[in-house]
Amino acid sequence: MRMEQVRLTTCANDFKAHLLQSQLEAEGIPSFISNEIMHSYTNDGCDVYVNDFDYERAVDIMSGLEL
Repeated sequence: MRMEQVRLTTCANDFKAHLLQSQLEAEGIPSFISNEIMHSYTNDGCDVYVNDFDYERAVDIMSGLEL
């Protein structure tokens, strides 16, 4: 079984991305933040990725947060 990373969401800034990542990890869902360094230069936001099989749970967790 091959794991693939899927984009969960794009957060407005790295602070919000890290808040989401902390909550996901507290629930046992590993995640990865992309564009974190480039965000400083472009303000395009930070993408948060999770494993494809964790996506549905991650969406449920994210929907309970105010980001």
